[in-house]
Amino acid sequence: MKSFHDFNIYGYGVNCGRREITLKLKQHHDSESGNVILRGVIGHRFENALEGNIVLSIEEYEPLQFHALEGF
Repeated sequence: MKSFHDFNIYGYGVNCGRREITLKLKQHHDSESGNVILRGVIGHRFENALEGNIVLSIEEYEPLQFHALEGF
């Protein structure tokens, strides 16, 4: 998966029925922007999601790993 570290999130949508999350991202220092669509999502966690937030990581886990995450 391409790294989106340091991209700004300017919007997102969660479609529970389709198990999809769409992230609207823009690179702060240039004009690169676009959407990232995550499919087959069984859970997600956004912390302090406000306009201008910066992506630190997007990680993929197998279901058994996901349930073992601390704080979930």
